[in-house]
Amino acid sequence: MASIQKRGDVWKYEVNFTEDGKRKRVSRSGFKTKKEAEIAAFEVELNLRSQRRE
Repeated sequence: MASIQKRGDVWKYEVNFTEDGKRKRVSRSGFKTKKEAEIAAFEVELNLRSQRRE
């Protein structure tokens, strides 16, 4: 599940997931708009889901 936040003038996302029973986080920042951060987070989530199915 992704979390979108504004930090100063830029937007960031955090995607939390579990791998091998451990909690992990992927985060990136520097997006000019909230929509850009949402799209990037969605792509990361899709990538993580496709890796789990293989």
